[in-house]
Amino acid sequence: FLRDPKNVKRMIAAADNGRPPVEPLQDDILAQFGPFTPGARADWVKMRFSRETKYVMEEHGYKHAGYGVTVVGPVFTKASVYEKVR
Repeated sequence: FLRDPKNVKRMIAAADNGRPPVEPLQDDILAQFGPFTPGARADWVKMRFSRETKYVMEEHGYKHAGYGVTVVGPVFTKASVYEKVR
């Protein structure tokens, strides 16, 4: 899911605009993998997406630049941001 070229493009666009890469994917995550009820499984799924996002962004020349950025959407409330390695 995260390595789908369409999703990678959306993740990079978000990162380039200073937003968390998972932010534009939330509706698709919910449609494909949800719904998520509060609890341990939902937390595990979100952590897994966050970790995989880090790997994908690093593969495309980005590095972790911060965490705890407020996200608007149905899956995440806070997420990490990335910046292009220069």
